[in-house]
Amino acid sequence: MFAPHILDRGKSYYRLGKVSILEQKAGIVEGRVSGDYDYHVKLELDDRNNVTRMMCNCPHALSGHNCKHMVATMYAWENQETSKASKYDHDNLEVINHSQFGTLLEYANHDILKSFVSEMTAKDVSLKNRFVRFVQSHFHHLDQDHFVRQIDIIIDEHKDRSGFIDYNQADKLGHEAINYLYGDIFQLDNLGQYDKLIDVILAFMAKMYYEETNNCDGEFNVFYSNCIEIIDKAIGQSHGTQKADIFKSLMKFVKKGECDHVETLVEDVLSKQYREEQFRQPLREYFGSLIEQSEKALQDGVYVDKSYNLDNYVVYYLKLDDLSYPSRKTEALIERYGYLPGVREYLVTDAILELDYHKAIDLLEHGLELDCKDSHLVSSHALALKELYLETGDAKAYRDMLVRILIEYSEGNLETFKEYKALFTADNWPQKRSELFEQLEAGPARAQLYFEEKMDEDLLHDVVATSGLGLVFKYESILVKMFPNQLVKKYGEEIEASSKYAGNRSDYQKLTYLLKRLSNLPGGKDTAMAIMDHWRGIYKLKRAFMDELNKLEREM
Repeated sequence: MFAPHILDRGKSYYRLGKVSILEQKAGIVEGRVSGDYDYHVKLELDDRNNVTRMMCNCPHALSGHNCKHMVATMYAWENQETSKASKYDHDNLEVINHSQFGTLLEYANHDILKSFVSEMTAKDVSLKNRFVRFVQSHFHHLDQDHFVRQIDIIIDEHKDRSGFIDYNQADKLGHEAINYLYGDIFQLDNLGQYDKLIDVILAFMAKMYYEETNNCDGEFNVFYSNCIEIIDKAIGQSHGTQKADIFKSLMKFVKKGECDHVETLVEDVLSKQYREEQFRQPLREYFGSLIEQSEKALQDGVYVDKSYNLDNYVVYYLKLDDLSYPSRKTEALIERYGYLPGVREYLVTDAILELDYHKAIDLLEHGLELDCKDSHLVSSHALALKELYLETGDAKAYRDMLVRILIEYSEGNLETFKEYKALFTADNWPQKRSELFEQLEAGPARAQLYFEEKMDEDLLHDVVATSGLGLVFKYESILVKMFPNQLVKKYGEEIEASSKYAGNRSDYQKLTYLLKRLSNLPGGKDTAMAIMDHWRGIYKLKRAFMDELNKLEREM
């Protein structure tokens, strides 16, 4: 059903927490798998919870293949179905500890091991290449040139004749690059050769960056993140001359100015790991020059990648100084770039650490005005302000900010709603709640609060008034017991409206799925049959549509 590398990547996505189960009911599991892009997965189940059909909107699945996003969603769904640890292991292998495994290796003779390696590498080309590189590395004494040559071989194996790496090959290359990173290159870490390790990783990242590829699923970015994680830890374990040598390598890499995205990741590591006095001046000069370059690019209207990082560069520079006794350069930067959200966030954090809450409040209140067009930023500012008002004992400002969050900055936020409710007695609450709900528009946010307060008639009103069936799906199990007729009517209206825009088999399948859900509601089957009869009259020339309707009728 799944190719080995697809299965492995799907497992990795699940274990990295990239999957969210959005809905699970009536033989359907819907999930979202996050990467550079979010992909939507739907699993259809039979009565025994066996997967009968899988769909995903990623390029690999749309070309007719089963994808890693499907695998990841299946793992997340099965984990949600049971709390037993054995469900995490779908290979049905006996779990043995490290000591027992070591004993097995001792008893396994040369012929057994040779037979096992031959069998496994015959099935998996990627594993075969890893084995070859592992053996070769022991004959090359782990020299850097050897690793760099092997990196070139790995990359070239995934190119087509024109030198391009397509979507499927990018997926495989990203996976194999991570395996080589931890399986072969990581030997340098085990030997404490952190300077060599980082030089090889920097070369690896640069080579991956330069390739022409369709990397829309973000596999390369996962690889870069793993590289940065190893670099970060290696610097933390290095000392003295070795740490200084690594600093020189990192600075040489970022000063080339050729791999913008990757350089940004390395610059962040430099700002965090090199806080000692001996490194501060060269970093001041470097980040200071980047600030000037970015500012000039913005003034000239040249929006190169570096100019977008002006905020980061100013913060990096500020971190090299003591804000309690700022230098003139630091004071000038704060005055000039205080409008940047990242700079203000850093200043707010510093003010809170210094227990200067009023300064932090002033900065955040100013931020609400400056960042009014960025909903994420203003929501973050409002939540921070709410906590600071509470900390400083300004009860009125705290209460008012809770209301503003609920109606402006994070509409209907459930945790904030509970926090607001806790301020009032049982007698006072209904009036305050009514005043709050009047300021909220009908939709998902208010519906969630109606559900929380068990206000079922009001919940039904918002569910019916909101376009689409999203809220119907969410609250169907609650409302169907009391308001079946209203739900059937809502279903029918939305399904009929959707049919006007259906143009392919996928659309028809979605419509018949909705009809099946409708038919399961009390009194819904008659409405579903009436809609089907109507469609047979007006869409009779759409053969694919008629096929799906006939299929549904047999199931009903």
